[in-house]
Amino acid sequence: MPPRRSTKRAYSEPPVDEESTKKRKPTKSKREVSPSPSSSDFSPDEGESHLPLAPEDPNYVDYSAMSQGGQHEGSSRPPRQQRWKHNGVEPITDPALVPEGWNANELDLDVNDIDSQIERCVERISDRILPDFFKFRLSQYERRRAARDEMVHSEPVGLSWDIVRRLNHLKEIETHLNTSRDPDNQLPNVKALIKAYREGKLGWSRGWVSYWSNGVQINEPQKFDAEFHKSLAEQYDTTKAWWVEGVS
Repeated sequence: MPPRRSTKRAYSEPPVDEESTKKRKPTKSKREVSPSPSSSDFSPDEGESHLPLAPEDPNYVDYSAMSQGGQHEGSSRPPRQQRWKHNGVEPITDPALVPEGWNANELDLDVNDIDSQIERCVERISDRILPDFFKFRLSQYERRRAARDEMVHSEPVGLSWDIVRRLNHLKEIETHLNTSRDPDNQLPNVKALIKAYREGKLGWSRGWVSYWSNGVQINEPQKFDAEFHKSLAEQYDTTKAWWVEGVS
């Protein structure tokens, strides 16, 4: 009868915090391990948290900053989980041998906080637990950083990432309208918005809106109000050259 193969787990160094001295309780549940990055790791839909840099222009309205209080009110990210390091001769490359309680999640970080995610990937690689997994994740975030930096450098210095992204969307809309002959006469509004963002006279935040007609701004940005919206619709022709900026 052949000898039985050892099933003893190859454990790494315990977490670096004081909790590492406590004995782990046995559990019947299966350990969750991420063998490869999921698409949610790189979701573009989660909101950015960067605040715009307010220009010196006295007409600047920073309603990106105004929204920050309500946007995150009553919610916060969980604290960073325990950190594990492996000091063996070879790094752990088999997901079945990772320390019990270890996982690849970074719930304390925004998936769109590219710089923090890159820093964490480098740290994880140095921990020597599934380093190839984190090298792949690192490569994805480095690609996103390169694309972000290229986009930022295409616009005036000092604009927030939120505004740079909005400008990119508006430029795509402008290109589409130019090729589609602009049936609703929206080009004046799009061009005026691009100019206002680039000159630092307009901020960007979900929930705060400004109204534009034929390339002219009608109101100062404010929180969306259904009654105000209705009153403007009664005063202006909203079928042509009418734009509501900020609704998402």
